[in-house]
Formats: sequence, structure tokens, C-alpha cells
Amino acid sequence: MEIAGQWLVAILAWEIGGNTVNAWLIAIAIGCVTFIIGRLVYWFSNRVLKRLAERTTSKLDDILLDMGEEPVVLAISLLGTRLGLETLVLSEAWTHRIEDGYHVLTALNIGWALTRILDAVDVHYLRPYVDSTATPVDNTLLPVVRTLVKFGIWLGTLLVGISNAGYDIMAVLGGLGIGGLAFALAAQDTVANAFGGITVLTLRPFTVGDRIQFDGNDGWVTSISVRNTKLKTWKGDEVTVPNKIFTDTAVSNLSRRQAFWQESEILLRHDTSAKQIREFLEEFRQYCKDHRQVADIAYGSLDGIQRDHFKVNLVYGVNAKEPGEPWPDHYGKEMAIRTEVNLHVLEMLAAHNLFIALPMHPKIELPPVHGAPFAYNSAPVRSAAAALLFEAEARAAAEAAAAADGRPPENEPIREEFTEREEELERADTAERGEAEQQAEAERPDEPNPV
Repeated sequence: MEIAGQWLVAILAWEIGGNTVNAWLIAIAIGCVTFIIGRLVYWFSNRVLKRLAERTTSKLDDILLDMGEEPVVLAISLLGTRLGLETLVLSEAWTHRIEDGYHVLTALNIGWALTRILDAVDVHYLRPYVDSTATPVDNTLLPVVRTLVKFGIWLGTLLVGISNAGYDIMAVLGGLGIGGLAFALAAQDTVANAFGGITVLTLRPFTVGDRIQFDGNDGWVTSISVRNTKLKTWKGDEVTVPNKIFTDTAVSNLSRRQAFWQESEILLRHDTSAKQIREFLEEFRQYCKDHRQVADIAYGSLDGIQRDHFKVNLVYGVNAKEPGEPWPDHYGKEMAIRTEVNLHVLEMLAAHNLFIALPMHPKIELPPVHGAPFAYNSAPVRSAAAALLFEAEARAAAEAAAAADGRPPENEPIREEFTEREEELERADTAERGEAEQQAEAERPDEPNPV
């Protein structure tokens, strides 16, 4: 026993890092005791304090206990570690490092506790309140504000810890300012996107769920963050848009429209009477007025009388989608109602015996006559021939339509008139050629007399 005691005394007297083994064991024992005290505090909080807090009507005490348990245990452990290290004989430099580290870690532990409490308040108070409001933008703005507040807490506690450690906080802030300026210059796009995101979140030109159009893009807003905004097109594509675009680009919010206006153009044949058009337009206006998904005001007009058709314009508005309607969104409702109205317009055309005109655009190519003293395919000749062929084809189409409707043809045979006009064109061509020859003869210089 004496020998064992001597060996034990000898081992405890060994020096490691300038301290005996006995001193190291005392420091470790202090750390272990404080750790056990921390676990006892945690157990007491769970078994006793939480049960007492559950008897109260307020949730705040439950939140403080639940979120403060771990930081308190960590604070006790940090304190025990410092007390244990203070029992050792260390150099002045290491003593300052340990003290400075303790101040910084304690400050960060306080920041951790504050952020945990903030998260709990967000879950139990802020989110239920935001979900109960009618403005969906609050759901977007809340995560941004929560992130900024957390960043401020961590930065503030870090600066306090550095200050308590004995460092000049103004010098640190000055360095952060210069570094921040350099970072801002190197990340101009990121800064511009951040300002654009703040502009979108504060001015609220659109919110999550709105359909917007800008710069060739068309889709529904699915999320808004500080840096970018995400859209989903009607094809299902997800488009990520940097927020800086919204600071200098016009954005059209289609979801805030009272109605989505539609315009249709109908070309009617020349055999349509004024009475038919008038009755058709009156019936269209009445149909739109009676349709509960179409705006009360609808327009219909005879917009033009052209050479080969009458142009009729129809303008009406599809009411914006209301909550509870069967369509998935405004776009789906717009497509469905527009199809329904267009089908009814076709039925009205058939009921009023109206027929859609088929405009013809012939392309005339006349070959030149080789050896002629003038251009046979000149502009006057080609224009006359094109007009003649166009009229001939139009009359042929009118005859075919008359035969299909069981009406007698209203024109004379087309070929005879075409032949007569062709002969007139040839006579005009011969006269033009004769005038060209006479003019060339008059401009020819006189030949000298051989005598």
C-alpha cells in the first residue's frame, strides 16, 4: 500500500504543460461538476418548471423555458470550463486568450438564446397572425424580416463579445465598413437585386399568386425573396427573375383586372345585307349582357367595308375569377369563357345565314416579250392584268357560292368578259408600242448627205 501510495503521489506530481497532473485533474473535475449541475438544471426545468408553466394561461413562460434550457446549460458549462482553467498556472498570453474566448462564447450563447426565442415567438404568435390576415404578401415579408432580425442579433452579440474581450470596436466597425464597401462594389448585381426585392415587398406591385406580364414574360408568382422572384408559366415552366428587373421595367398585374377583354374580327361576304349585320350585332350584345361570366358592356361594330369583305369587330370582357369558381386560375377561366363565346358566335352566324369571306391574294407574274422596243411587263400593264385576273377570280368565287346556295348567278360568263378586256389590253399595248416607235424615229439624228 505504501508503494502504491508513493507511485500515486509521484504520478500526481508529474508536470504537464507547466502544471502537475493533480492540477489538471482538479480542473477537469470542476468542469465535470459544472456539467452535471447543468444537466440537473435541465432536468429540474423539464420536470418541475414546465409543469408549473403549463398551469398558466400565457404561452410566453412556456416559450422562455423551452427555448432557454439549452443556452442555460451551455452557459453553466462555459463557466465551469473557465473556473477549471483558472486553477492552472498558464502564461499571461494564454490567460488572456481564455478570458477573451469566454467573453465571445458567452455573447454568442446569448445570441443563440435570443434567436431561439425569436423562432418560438414566430411559430406561436407571428405566423398565426399573418395567416389570418387577408394580404398574402405578409407571408412573404415575414421570412425576410425574421432573417434580418436574426442577422442583427448575431452581429450585435458578436460585436459585444469582441468589445468585452478588450478589442477596439470602432476599429472593427471601420474595417467592416471598408470591407462592406469593397464587397458592395464586387457584388453590385446582388445589391441591386436586394434593393429590387425590398421595393417589391414594400410597394407590392404584385403578390404571391398574381399573374403578371413584363418584358416578354407571362406567369404566376410562386415566391418572392430578397434576391429573386419565381414565376410559373401556363406551360408549367418555372422562371427565376432577378428583382433588379422590377425597378426599371413596367409590370402588368393581370390578376387585378376586373375583366379580361377579348377582341374578335369577322370578315363577312359582300352578299350580306345591312339588316343581317344589325340583327347579328344586337343579338351578340344581348348575349353578353345575359352571360353572368361576361362583363355587362360589350361592343360590336361594322368596322370597315373592304373590296372583298365586310369587317365586323366584337369586343367583350371575361370577368376575373372569383374564389370558389371551378377554374384553376384567371387564365383557365379566360380560355373557357372565350371558347364558349366563340362557339355561340358561330351558332349565331349560322342562324342568321351569314358566311365568312375568303379573301384572295393572287400573285401575277408576266414574262417579258423579247425583242420588244419597250418593257411589256411595265407597271401599268402588270397592274391592269392583275386587277383583271383578280376580278375574274372573285366573280368565279361568287358564282360558286351562288350555285351552292341555290341562287341564280348574278354575272355574265367570266371568260367572255376576260377575253374582251384582254383584247382591250392588247390594243392599248399596240398603241403604246406605236408611240414608242414614233418617238424613237423622231429622236434619231439625221444621216449626213454623202454628196
